[in-house]
Amino acid sequence: MGTRNLTVIIKDNEIKIAQYGQWDGYFNGQGENFVKLVREYLQNEYRLEQFKENIDLLKQVDDKTYDELLEMSEKIESLKEFSIPFSVLLPQFSRDTGTDILRIIAELPTSCFRGKYYPIHICDDASWCEFIYAINLDTNEVYMLTDWDFDTSYKQQTCDIIEKKYPGFDCWYKEKIENLPDADTIRRYNGTIGMENG
Repeated sequence: MGTRNLTVIIKDNEIKIAQYGQWDGYFNGQGENFVKLVREYLQNEYRLEQFKENIDLLKQVDDKTYDELLEMSEKIESLKEFSIPFSVLLPQFSRDTGTDILRIIAELPTSCFRGKYYPIHICDDASWCEFIYAINLDTNEVYMLTDWDFDTSYKQQTCDIIEKKYPGFDCWYKEKIENLPDADTIRRYNGTIGMENG
């Protein structure tokens, strides 16, 4: 289902990733995947530190470079006898990627960079999105936000950069990375705050 969403990563008080996702943005879709990937890749101290180092390999592309990369991928995708879809070639630019950007960043083969960077495109527009799944690597906190209505007594504080960048969104779940429970626990919490379908 087309429920638009963003996966946001903050480090050094900057947004390093704002990955747009076109599909399944509600908690039972991208949210569950987000929780699974945070628990898999970030709850182990060594893997968390490696993830933070991988974030430093990311570099926002300018419009010209973005267009060149898309043009290159179109040529590769249309090679005779081969099929390498855009979502495989440049998953960080694909609307199909969503929260899987966490796995992609966690599994970057860092040894092949040597002074180069992994190109990313930060989505600045959340106006059509309904959910945001965010990680603040400065405070090691996870935030889940929505523009849906829910019991506002459960609204939680995020951080300044999130509140300024996405003012129409309310945080309905916040936790330290190391304490993030499984998706079933959070799903039960959804019922408490009136977001059963989220």
